Amino acid sequence: MNKIFNLQNKIIFLSIIFMIIIFSFLQFKHYESVSQTVLEAEHDRNILLVNTIMPIIQTNLEFDLLDSNQQYLDSIYKNNKNITMI
Repeated sequence: MNKIFNLQNKIIFLSIIFMIIIFSFLQFKHYESVSQTVLEAEHDRNILLVNTIMPIIQTNLEFDLLDSNQQYLDSIYKNNKNITMI
């Protein structure tokens, strides 16, 4: 009876360890997926911002409005502190 009880404990223990390993792996994959999605979203946001700013800057440059460009870029930077490229 004691051997059967001991075998059952080993099976339960190994099952729990296996489930913890599977859960840890799934949690890591989920974290990796979310991190990649956030990076892609930030990159797309920066590209959208640059594509929105460029026509205004080009128009200001054509009319020699350098001060307007600087003010515009300062306001964009003030509102978007996490800009990685302009």
